[in-house]
Amino acid sequence: MKIETELLKLKEALFTELNSHILPYWKDRVYSDVSDSFNGRIDAQNQIHPQAERSAILIARIAYTFAASYKFTADASLLVPMQAAARILHDEFTDPVNGGLYWMTDATGNAIDSKKHVYAQSFGIYAYATICDATGDQHALDRAIELFHLI
Repeated sequence: MKIETELLKLKEALFTELNSHILPYWKDRVYSDVSDSFNGRIDAQNQIHPQAERSAILIARIAYTFAASYKFTADASLLVPMQAAARILHDEFTDPVNGGLYWMTDATGNAIDSKKHVYAQSFGIYAYATICDATGDQHALDRAIELFHLI
């Protein structure tokens, strides 16, 4: 019984940390509702660098995190950054000719490293599959399957 009580306390503490600190930081500091995009870099002094390049890994992890958190919390405010990350993965990182996710783009979404590392494709699969799982979005599932077949 004592272990269950301690686990319940730990779960509550983790839930509070997620909702009070982690997700608000990413929603308020990394996501920009002005540009409906994400800052590629925040330095050790917490200064935002909006012109920094962005990696497919960063955007896919953001999409995954907001989707998984939405599934866990049902907080509808998480859908906006999740959908923005999914849109960016699709519109700015996806090679329109050969498929797959580019490794790196500049802040405006132009590919600056068009290599298609398996690592990035894998994170794209995680992101899209989790979006589908959390929201039922068929397009996200289709994108996950496309990346799977590409690998």
